[in-house]
Amino acid sequence: MLEKGIIVGVKLPETNQIDQQMAELEQLCYACEIDVVASFIQNLTEINRTYYIGSGKAHEIKEAAKEKEASVIIFLSELTASHYHHLETLFQLPVFDRTDLILQIFQQRAKTREAKIQVEIAQLQYALPRLKGSSTAYDRQYGGVRNKGLGETKLELNKRRIESRIQRLTKELQSIENHRKAQSHKREKSPIPKVALVGYTNAGKSSVMNALLKFSSAKSDKFVYEENMLFATLDTNTRYLSADKYPPFLLSDTVGFVSSLPHHLIKAFRSTLLEVREADLLLHIVDRSDDHYEEKMEITENTLKQIDAFSIPILTVYNKIDLCQDMMETKQLCISARYDQGIDALLQAITDILFKDDQRMQIIISYEDVSTFTHLIKTQFIYHINHTDKGYEVDFLCPYEQIKKYESYRS
Repeated sequence: MLEKGIIVGVKLPETNQIDQQMAELEQLCYACEIDVVASFIQNLTEINRTYYIGSGKAHEIKEAAKEKEASVIIFLSELTASHYHHLETLFQLPVFDRTDLILQIFQQRAKTREAKIQVEIAQLQYALPRLKGSSTAYDRQYGGVRNKGLGETKLELNKRRIESRIQRLTKELQSIENHRKAQSHKREKSPIPKVALVGYTNAGKSSVMNALLKFSSAKSDKFVYEENMLFATLDTNTRYLSADKYPPFLLSDTVGFVSSLPHHLIKAFRSTLLEVREADLLLHIVDRSDDHYEEKMEITENTLKQIDAFSIPILTVYNKIDLCQDMMETKQLCISARYDQGIDALLQAITDILFKDDQRMQIIISYEDVSTFTHLIKTQFIYHINHTDKGYEVDFLCPYEQIKKYESYRS
């Protein structure tokens, strides 16, 4: 059963698109298992130092919470410790802000040890400046809406212990990252290029990944979780993708971006976003049916700049065109992952970028040269292999930098 919540936004003179922001806040609530039963927007010239909103509006929300039997109040903007204290004293209910909500969603969705550590670090860093003046700060950060996770130790923590905890977790996270780097160095560098899906949350990245996997006839257990919900995917999923007439590549589905993504999350999830920074190509998935798709494209591009990934080649893919009426004539790469529309064209576009300098070659390797033949079939995309009197006749896609290496083997 979903908890009932009330969302509150403030429109200042410099505030733009408040309705869009409130709609997204409601979606975040749904992702956090909160049913929004009422919504309030107040026009203000400046923030109220006591309640953030005006005193009269605060009491109006208090009465609405009683009438609607709401159990939590969620604010669109970040609140200070003083705001939390005064609002919770008035409402006698837990109060959250948008960042609280995002952190809670990440806590619920984190599955790997690495992701859980990253979320906890972000929560602790967000809690530190909000300790003073709020007796229930730990409820928001650690217990969450449903009092899960770290709530049982909330009253024992103080600033010094939180800082110590952050240090320990940071060391453990660094150890995990070092171990992963050491493991990758031990393995031979794969010649298979890496592609990462990026984009605003709920743009359909997981659906696109599943559509590509389906096209390559992957087994159903390789499909990733998808749902029409913000942050449905948190942990990075990587799959080997090989379709009949296209060279193979590794495809990674990553966490979606969102406007005003909390700074602590960008910093804490640097290793999760490593898949993005190490990719050879980024597929920027855009929900073309969204009226605000251009603004969300800009948010994604700004986030890529923050994580030092904007220099990587980007292929923009407009998804959900089955919901659009104005996409009949366009030069844009448009698909519908839901109905498998345009997937062949997407694969061709990926191939054209990743393998543009590679050359298809036909060579003959003698049967005695086992090492060369074995290395070739393990590292390159093979079209055909024929057995001839002279040896193995191999038709393959040769990377540009290795063309000279195989010139002497040409048939």
